Amino acid sequence: MADYKVQINYTNKKARKLSLILGLIAFVGFYLWYLIDIPVRNAPGEISIMYYMEFLPRWVLHFFGLTTIIGVIAYLLFDIRMNLRGLLKLDLNSIVIESKREVRIIDFNELKRITVIALPFSLSRYRIEFIYHDLSFVRLKLRNKKDFDCILDNLYDIAPEEFEIHGSAFESIHK
Repeated sequence: MADYKVQINYTNKKARKLSLILGLIAFVGFYLWYLIDIPVRNAPGEISIMYYMEFLPRWVLHFFGLTTIIGVIAYLLFDIRMNLRGLLKLDLNSIVIESKREVRIIDFNELKRITVIALPFSLSRYRIEFIYHDLSFVRLKLRNKKDFDCILDNLYDIAPEEFEIHGSAFESIHK
C-alpha cells in the first residue's frame, strides 16, 4: 500500500546498564546512611541536629548528597531510549518495519493490540505501538500528523475486524 519514514524507538541498553550500576551505588549509599542514622532515629530534634552537625564528619554529609545525586541520575538514565531511522511498509498481508539494525515483519496474529498515541506535550507527538501478547512492543515515532492519519487509515483497512486498535495519550512504559 504505502511506505512511511519513521523513527524506531529502541531501549538504549548502554544507558540502562549504566543506570543499574548507578542505582546499585545509590542503594548502597542509602543503606550506609540508614546505618549511620540508627543512633538518633528516635531522638529529639535537638540531639539529631547536634549529631549531624557536630559529631559526623563533613565528608559523610557530602557522601549522602552525592548518593542522592547519583540516585536521581540513575532514575533519569533508566528510561533513555534510542531512535533509529526506519521505514514502515504497510501491505495487505503484513506490516514490515525496516531499519539498519533489522527487518521486522509483523503479523496481526502475533499482536495483542496496536496503540496509536497523540501526546499532548511532546516534540514528536505522534506514535504507534505494536504490542505483543508478552507485552513487549515496537514503538514508532512519526514525523507529522499527515503521516499519522494516513498510517492510521491504512491500519484500519488492513486489520482484521475483531482486532483492537486503541487510541491513547500515554505511552506504554514497560520493556
